[in-house]
Amino acid sequence: MLSLYQVLCDLSSIFRLKIKYNGDMKFSERLKDLRKQREMSQMDLAVATGISQSAIAKWELGKTEPTASAIVNLANFFGETTDYILGLTD
Repeated sequence: MLSLYQVLCDLSSIFRLKIKYNGDMKFSERLKDLRKQREMSQMDLAVATGISQSAIAKWELGKTEPTASAIVNLANFFGETTDYILGLTD
């Protein structure tokens, strides 16, 4: 059985998908909340994850959406599930 990580990475790489979400808390809010809970700047998070600061800023403003692999990267960094990162679960 494939893990959620494998499925997301496969779909992302094959179809260049971006995930859309309809949870109670938007991804942008969840990301900012997790980052601020850890008293991190966007640059701190960028350095820790290898994601550009500009991408993080755009995600937090809701201007762009992350790829599946970026969501998995953030979930691993924060020690949360991808569903939690996406705002699908509390």
